[in-house]
Amino acid sequence: MMTSIDELSKKIDGFEAVMTKMLDKLTGLEEWQSTVDAAMAKLLTLTTSAAPPLPQPESTPPHAVRPPPLPVRPSTAPPHLSARGLNPFDLNLAPHQEMRPPASSSESPSGHHVTDHHRDVGGGMLGSHPPHPVTGMFPDPIPSRHEQPLNHAHSVGRSTPIPKLDFPKFNGENPRLWKDCYEMYFEVYSVSDSLKTRFAALNFLGTAASWLHSVECKRRITNWGQFCTLVCEHFDRNQYQTHMKQFDALRQTGSIEEYYNRFIELSHHILLYNPAYDHVFFVTRFLHGLKDEIRAVIVLHRPKDVETASALALLQESELEQERKKTSFRNDKSSSTKPYQKPGYSVDKGKLKGDAKFSEDSEPQDKLDFLKAYH
Repeated sequence: MMTSIDELSKKIDGFEAVMTKMLDKLTGLEEWQSTVDAAMAKLLTLTTSAAPPLPQPESTPPHAVRPPPLPVRPSTAPPHLSARGLNPFDLNLAPHQEMRPPASSSESPSGHHVTDHHRDVGGGMLGSHPPHPVTGMFPDPIPSRHEQPLNHAHSVGRSTPIPKLDFPKFNGENPRLWKDCYEMYFEVYSVSDSLKTRFAALNFLGTAASWLHSVECKRRITNWGQFCTLVCEHFDRNQYQTHMKQFDALRQTGSIEEYYNRFIELSHHILLYNPAYDHVFFVTRFLHGLKDEIRAVIVLHRPKDVETASALALLQESELEQERKKTSFRNDKSSSTKPYQKPGYSVDKGKLKGDAKFSEDSEPQDKLDFLKAYH
């Protein structure tokens, strides 16, 4: 019992010593406060005397309002200790709880709090400062190339790159298609009017190149409309008649697919010159060029357009092919069931050999009968 009382008395003595030290520090803090107040008053006096007087406007009232004084450092501020005598690990130098200002609502912990005031205000000469990463959140990922907006090129003032295309060639065939292809190329690559004829002349081949060379030996053509007129007048004179002759003479000689592709090609050529032809005309011409064994079945269905007629013709062609395979299989099977014969042996040949032997044996008897009858 006496031992515990002695230990308790020692703890009380230690506590009294700590309280004594704290009272000494509070006394020093009060002395520091009075010193700071005197220094601030002196600084305020010097500042007021050093500042030049402001010019008073004429309309200023006689009783001018003086500016508010500079804020005075609060008395609860901790004493300023020199860096030489400061021990950062001394917990006794920490201010009391009532001396520390309370934390604001934005600074107090609130679970998974997202800080929304982490960005700097303003910016430097090259723009705003880069944003600081938010505590507790991952930084925004950098968007990939495929996630860039479609109008990104227009927003930065750069045009979308155009893929490289070969310039269409012209050898004298189908000048109307040549004209349309050239004008589309000029539109895509924004070729100026003064260079259109030069681009076209560089891509003429064969007889077309020879003709253009002879024309430009007389005069150089720089107008695109005039250039197209000359080309069409020379190479497009008999194209319509040529296509109509080929269309009338077209017949199916191979498969349905080959016949259909050639028929469609000539049909489009004819429609360029005369778009008044309807489906009835083309279906009639298509059926007329089919083989008899296919046309006889397709006509009964009375197809309304060429696509329907070609589909029915493909089905009929497939059926005929299956019938040919079945017929050839039956012929091969029947030939394999005939009786076996020796090579070079023939029934008729054996019979002829027997008859010859019989005639050879009967020939002397006939001669003898003939002599007897003569006498």
